[in-house]
Amino acid sequence: MSEEDPDRLVKLWREERKFLDTLVKGYDAAKEEMMRSRLLKKERKLSCNFGSVSLLEGKPSYDVESIYRELGDQFLVKYGKVDMLQLDEYMAMGFLKKKELDQFRKIVDVRLKFVLIEQEAEAKLYDFFQRNLQRLSRISRVG
Repeated sequence: MSEEDPDRLVKLWREERKFLDTLVKGYDAAKEEMMRSRLLKKERKLSCNFGSVSLLEGKPSYDVESIYRELGDQFLVKYGKVDMLQLDEYMAMGFLKKKELDQFRKIVDVRLKFVLIEQEAEAKLYDFFQRNLQRLSRISRVG
């Protein structure tokens, strides 16, 4: 069996993937337990012999309408970030045309990515994209 044998490589990937999944579940469980810690909530930072653990605030949310009223549209254009899913929905509803949006799009970076997923996960991903496509199709018919 050569080291380039695809069956061997996929088998090795599956074994390592299962190990990674186990580690991630353990890590997530540890984070959940830490979030329930009264001491950590009170102190916000705990020092240990290996370092420290800090409880950080999540990302803030913003009142975009108030920002627009106070600072104007140019502020939002300069500092805002477009929600691409919402944009797709607006196109499906007919509020925007793809041609209108394409003039503002530019390719920033093209990266190649190697992805190896199990058939079951691939099927779930395919189903997700199909449901999303059907949802956008329904929106375009109604909108």
